[in-house]
Amino acid sequence: MSTSAERLVAARDAALARRPDLFRRFEHAHDVLARYDRHEHDDEEAVDQALTDIAAVLTEATPTPTTRKAS
Repeated sequence: MSTSAERLVAARDAALARRPDLFRRFEHAHDVLARYDRHEHDDEEAVDQALTDIAAVLTEATPTPTTRKAS
């Protein structure tokens, strides 16, 4: 049985798979970070933007959990 967090991650990953626009943004941002780690560029503003883009994509792709109404 999976936890709520695992279900949210699976739902997020499914949303990324269904949304090529989000997937491209996510992959591009990861590429910017990987190139920085390999010392292929030293643009820290690009790194900051990549981190911001990753956060935005994950926020957009992650479904909001439903809350239970009080009885």
